[in-house]
Amino acid sequence: MVTDAAPQSGRSDHALAAKPGSRAFVGLISVGINALALALPLALLQVYDRILPNQSAGSATVIFSAVVVALLLSGTLRYVRTGIFARWSALEEHRLWSRTARQLIQGHHSREEALLLASAPAKARDVNVGQTLLARFDAPFSIVFLALIAYLGGLVVAAPLLVAAVSVIAFLVVAPRNRSALEQELLAGAQFEAGVTALANTSSNTTTLASLGSAFSRLANARTVLAKANRTTQNISSFQLDLLQSGALISTVGVVWLGASEVLAGQMTTGGLAACTLLGSRAASQLVGVAATGLRAQPAIVAAQKSKSILESSGEIGRQPSKGTAEILNTAGGGVWVLDASPRQTATEKLEAIIDHMPRNLTDPETVRIVAARPRLLTGRLMDSLSRLDRDLEAEALNLSRDIGLDSLVSRLPHGYDTELASSGRPLPDGGTKRAAIVQAFAGSPGLVILEAPEASLDVDAVKKLSEFLLSRSDAVKILLQTSSEDLRDGLKDVTRLENPRNWIEGVE
Repeated sequence: MVTDAAPQSGRSDHALAAKPGSRAFVGLISVGINALALALPLALLQVYDRILPNQSAGSATVIFSAVVVALLLSGTLRYVRTGIFARWSALEEHRLWSRTARQLIQGHHSREEALLLASAPAKARDVNVGQTLLARFDAPFSIVFLALIAYLGGLVVAAPLLVAAVSVIAFLVVAPRNRSALEQELLAGAQFEAGVTALANTSSNTTTLASLGSAFSRLANARTVLAKANRTTQNISSFQLDLLQSGALISTVGVVWLGASEVLAGQMTTGGLAACTLLGSRAASQLVGVAATGLRAQPAIVAAQKSKSILESSGEIGRQPSKGTAEILNTAGGGVWVLDASPRQTATEKLEAIIDHMPRNLTDPETVRIVAARPRLLTGRLMDSLSRLDRDLEAEALNLSRDIGLDSLVSRLPHGYDTELASSGRPLPDGGTKRAAIVQAFAGSPGLVILEAPEASLDVDAVKKLSEFLLSRSDAVKILLQTSSEDLRDGLKDVTRLENPRNWIEGVE
């Protein structure tokens, strides 16, 4: 189990820290954008204080032409910066998904734990979007705008400062409730998805109404908790958006109110009031945006803490694979194991234990292949699924299809092996989907093929064909079966039967 790489954490700008040159470049672009943003306020200052009193139309034309150029340059720089932010966000999300995939492959996790880990990168996405990064880079320039407001208007600077202070306090008040709701949303969502997946993947066709009732009761409870938590987080998100949108407006009203008093008292010019109005709006929006990044980071922080606890608990001694597992996988030759129930375990429980404790750090990940009771196929062309997307294996896949009896079903399809399939295997019947999954497992050079209830969805003739197919491959491939079909067991009675792998895994029994 590899745990040296930290899970999705609050260290959201690892990708940024790894490229200080690009950060410096974005910093320079941000300086240019905020410097050009001063063009309009300073132009208004000149227009109200000098140009209008002197009625200098030529000077006004020159100044506003310069403002237009400044706005065009600012827009160009914003476009460049947005592209860089998008690239950073994509690279960071790719890094998180790659790390999560490695953790899921190499770890030993329950279905609920795996879903929690898989949801972490999506929860961390808000930390790396352009709006959050933009607030971080523009925040220092709000100090410059506030200093200019204080220089031009004195006490007028109190308006944007008050708006920013109220916003910070409001965000601090709702942060604990938002965090608690996010934790409930994460856990309840994973429980619900795990429950739905468990129901969808069950191989039993005789599920009792009583067991379905308890399962749906748990799903309904998880969905209720999820809905309540989602309502809380959405309300807080709407409150955050309202505060972001209204902060600049409230600051403008405050600046105009305080500035008008200063103008009437002769302490500030009309041009200074116009300039402070724009500067105050911009400073307030930047300060409120910085305060909002704390709430944006909470989903990532909550997901990181849950992921960390899962990864730490997954390294328990009792869940480590035994040395015998690797030894058996590395031995040459084939054979068949048919799992039998024991006093302490059913065959199904034994199969689950073996798969759960299978080593995740195999040199060749293609060594072990598992065919579930209700398998799923690759969406797309049937031959691509059978050949594992390897054109060199297409001829072998055709031979395997003939041996297992799949070719007779494929011949009825409108486009044969070029037919487009859904992940459920449609338009193949259930028996055809099962045989296609078995062909996919044996294509290439597998070391061990694990078959869960291979007789499911197959009729009597298909089961007989399957036993002949497994017999023909048992000399080269290790085959592990969990089956309740006596016909299949009888068909394999002449195969090289290997010792039941009860001691493969420490603590299986």
